[in-house]
Amino acid sequence: MKLDSLRLILVATIVVGFSLIVFAQIAPYSKLRNFKLPLFNEEGYRAYILSGMEGILQGEEAIEVTDITVDVFSGDEQQTLTSRMTSNQAFYDIQTNTISGPGTIEIEDDNFQLEGNDWELDLENKNMVINESVRIQFYQKLDFQLNGVL
Repeated sequence: MKLDSLRLILVATIVVGFSLIVFAQIAPYSKLRNFKLPLFNEEGYRAYILSGMEGILQGEEAIEVTDITVDVFSGDEQQTLTSRMTSNQAFYDIQTNTISGPGTIEIEDDNFQLEGNDWELDLENKNMVINESVRIQFYQKLDFQLNGVL
């Protein structure tokens, strides 16, 4: 009889513990620390890794991120890292799959380095808009004709 009671307590503990795990949710305005969020394309390949020192959930729709890094991958089976974007503050909108920030963003890959302020990155359409103080440094020679512009 004592063994049956122990089994009953053990089963009840497992059921309650499992229920807590299944129904647990991250509360709005919770903080994430040193997190990485991989994002995949339609083919199932890694397209981006969003990481940050701290993320604060803004309801169910957005994450405010401190010291964000967005690693951009080739999106194919090689999963090659093609570029990296960094900013001290950004907002990731989960619904629209966009990242934006009022401050400076730096983007670097093998061919160029770019800096600018007040920006928005549309991950779905692979489009970026930088509104202020854009500076681009190319690492390779540009080969084009200016046709009398200078």
